[in-house]
Amino acid sequence: ILLASVSAGGLVSNLKCFVENPNKSVVTEVCKEGAGYATCFTKLNSAKHIIGRGCSNKKMPVKEEDECETFHSKEEDVEFCYCAYYLCNRSTGSGAAMLSSTTAVLLFSLLVSQAGDISHTL
Repeated sequence: ILLASVSAGGLVSNLKCFVENPNKSVVTEVCKEGAGYATCFTKLNSAKHIIGRGCSNKKMPVKEEDECETFHSKEEDVEFCYCAYYLCNRSTGSGAAMLSSTTAVLLFSLLVSQAGDISHTL
């Protein structure tokens, strides 16, 4: 069961990402995986400030590591970082500090093991 959940969007059945609306408010959104949205993205300017977030159709060969790519233009360099697990495109401070999926799997395993310990004591 865990393997199916991880491959379908990172420890849950549906991939959910933070999304910035045109008015710059941040909300969460369940990505339409059936329409090809398989990852979340974070768009950063050259100062590493978040200037956009949402669902992406970027495919990633390994869902355990975040992947970033930089695009150069005359005006500014921008970086897009992609991840494929539940609410992975959150921010901490001014950068794109994102929880790695390896950490998420470890935390999930810890929660499951503690839940088992609790049920044995009841």
